[in-house]
Amino acid sequence: LPLDEDFFVTKFLDKSKSSVFSTFDEFSHYFRGIYIEPTGADGSLITMPLVNGSVNIYYSNDVSTTDASNVTTVKRTKQTMIFPLTGIKTNKFEHDYSTANSSIQSKLLNPDVVTGEDKLYIQGASGSLVVLKLFESDDITTLRSKNWLINEANIKLYVDKTLSGSDLPNRLYIYNYDDDAIVTDLLTEGAIILDGTLHYDTNGDPEFYKFRITDYIAAILKANNPKKISKLAVKSFSPFDIPSFLRLSDTIVKPFNWNPKGVSVFGNKELSTKKPSLEIFYTELKN
Repeated sequence: LPLDEDFFVTKFLDKSKSSVFSTFDEFSHYFRGIYIEPTGADGSLITMPLVNGSVNIYYSNDVSTTDASNVTTVKRTKQTMIFPLTGIKTNKFEHDYSTANSSIQSKLLNPDVVTGEDKLYIQGASGSLVVLKLFESDDITTLRSKNWLINEANIKLYVDKTLSGSDLPNRLYIYNYDDDAIVTDLLTEGAIILDGTLHYDTNGDPEFYKFRITDYIAAILKANNPKKISKLAVKSFSPFDIPSFLRLSDTIVKPFNWNPKGVSVFGNKELSTKKPSLEIFYTELKN
């Protein structure tokens, strides 16, 4: 990326003999880093791996040499100063829906959190997520009284192909929204069983995302000492959402990631059969 040459002449070369270059601490206090942001509005996106990044300053300098005959020669040479980006690196994400379609914008800025929506939007980076409320109080009381043995429970979110682009996220992630925590099944069954991947129809078109949350549903539908019900959230997947062997105690979920892909799925007000569904496979226990 080309940087402002005048800035570096003033801040670096003109101060090359000042105290700001005397020690690392002095320089770190003087030059805090570089802030990079886009200026266009065409929707372009690039990934910038800054692990091996550096600021390279290319300049010309007059170098004088004196030979055996005491003749001094001045020669202009090209030189380079390299400053590796080895300090702290961070990303700043901001929600900006100013250029979104007006109908989409209203749903994102003023969602109906009481009765739901017909369209739901999931976007990575600093985008949006979907919040799911699975049961009303009367429903949960009735289901707990049945004393079922839960064999399998799945949530399906169907892709709205009219609003979603062709480059959809391959995977979404479901978690406990109220506590910003992972769901039980991630620890008990693993990420593969929890799923969240995009499933395709017989024509090879994207159809739905599926999440298997059997242990979570079994825990909240227990007749005795059931687990507290929480809202669930679905966001774009990040590998760091999965606790590694070294991070098993880290069960807090961050609501963002750097994957920019997004998808539109149908909400509960959708009139077709494509609205979100919870499938429960169970065995009736005899008293």
